[in-house]
Amino acid sequence: MRTARSLALISAFAPLVGLAALAGCAGPRGESPNVNVPAARLSKETYTSPDGAFTLRVPPLVRPGMRVDERDVDASSRGVFFADDLGTVYYVMQFDNDRHATSLEEHAALYTMGEQGRETRLVETARGRELRVTGVHKEGSPLVAMTENGGQDTARRPDLAEAASIFEHAPFIYRVVVGISLVHEPSNTEAALSDAKQRLQVFLDGLAIR
Repeated sequence: MRTARSLALISAFAPLVGLAALAGCAGPRGESPNVNVPAARLSKETYTSPDGAFTLRVPPLVRPGMRVDERDVDASSRGVFFADDLGTVYYVMQFDNDRHATSLEEHAALYTMGEQGRETRLVETARGRELRVTGVHKEGSPLVAMTENGGQDTARRPDLAEAASIFEHAPFIYRVVVGISLVHEPSNTEAALSDAKQRLQVFLDGLAIR
């Protein structure tokens, strides 16, 4: 039987963002080696995007060990990712919808298969229509678990219980996500999904779009 022997946090966007996998180089470094956002745009309480299009309240993650990673995917997509050593993650992706031209219904269709779209629904909020998605991202955690199997060490990522909100604020589409790593066996997936949904609402409440 496999038993978890160690967990290590890695700073990779790619396993977290699903269909919008991030790539590219990090921006200028902040004061901490775990942060690549300039100090002028990141305080203990507030993060500001590079273009000033949005600000958000820094999520309540475990410190020390919190990471803040800002990436440009391409000329029309960028994101910021927050994580801690417990495998809890928060991130915001911003897409230029004039280039991507994807409706919320088309986004919803992407989640009709698999565990990542256990629950999808369109809701009305102060921001307008939003697509809310709850599900499990297989091996989507930023943690790496080293396990022993037949005398061999194997690295794998735990699953990630995710809650997401996708909405348009012209000219951008935003994808706001909270994820909780399912590191225990057996994991209480339903409780983690409920926790992620509650955390997502608080995270959205701290998001201001200009």
